[in-house]
Amino acid sequence: ILYACGKRITDFSIFNDFIVYFTDDGEIVKQNSLDGIIEKIKINGNFVMNSLQFESNKLICGTFNGEIIIINTNDMSILDSLNYHKRSVIKIINSKHNEFYSSSIDKTIKKWNIN
Repeated sequence: ILYACGKRITDFSIFNDFIVYFTDDGEIVKQNSLDGIIEKIKINGNFVMNSLQFESNKLICGTFNGEIIIINTNDMSILDSLNYHKRSVIKIINSKHNEFYSSSIDKTIKKWNIN
């Protein structure tokens, strides 16, 4: 076992020196793989279902409630919260540098940009 947190993990992303994982109670956890230090933030009433690494320090996350959340992994802050979908975000892909597509169980695929 590489990591065990005692909660249901919904997704994770591995960076050079740390892992970020998401739990079904809304926690977003960054754990340093060198010293084990843990940083957490929480989104209330929602949880991340999938994530995509963007640039060296950002995660774009699709949530159960249809939001897309952009996280700065350097300081574990939420940079933006975008309400593009009405229901759970199933997948996010990066088409070009700042151009993304997301799909949802609201029966839509949406194209959007980060500026």
